[in-house]
Amino acid sequence: MSTALPEITEAVVLAAVNEVIDPCSTAAGCPGGLVDMGMVRSVELRPGAEGTDVHVVICVTEPLCVMGHVFVPRVQSQLDALPGIGTAQVELDNDFGWTWSEARMDPAYRARLAAHRATRRAVLLTTGRAGTPLQGS
Repeated sequence: MSTALPEITEAVVLAAVNEVIDPCSTAAGCPGGLVDMGMVRSVELRPGAEGTDVHVVICVTEPLCVMGHVFVPRVQSQLDALPGIGTAQVELDNDFGWTWSEARMDPAYRARLAAHRATRRAVLLTTGRAGTPLQGS
């Protein structure tokens, strides 16, 4: 008796990829996954002999970012852990003629980031960089 494999959809793949957090977003105080950050260029799904074959192309926010080669095995691991995946191929886009921008970010993440930045600006304006009140505050 064969057991049916779970359905692999683009949404399932993107949820797994989004578990990989961009460390720069964490350092900025507003952690975001690769999907949140708009760093997934494409997802292709094909029926395979042993499940759904997946091909994901990810990018970095700037050509000199060194994290791309770290993201690839992390995304690969996330996809390999999904039941129903036949083969998974993860590729780092090296088309440096293409430019990433904040417009590629998920709108909900972009709003969260904007709120985080506004809060940080307000704190800096009232306390100063050293954490002490500014004159006249």
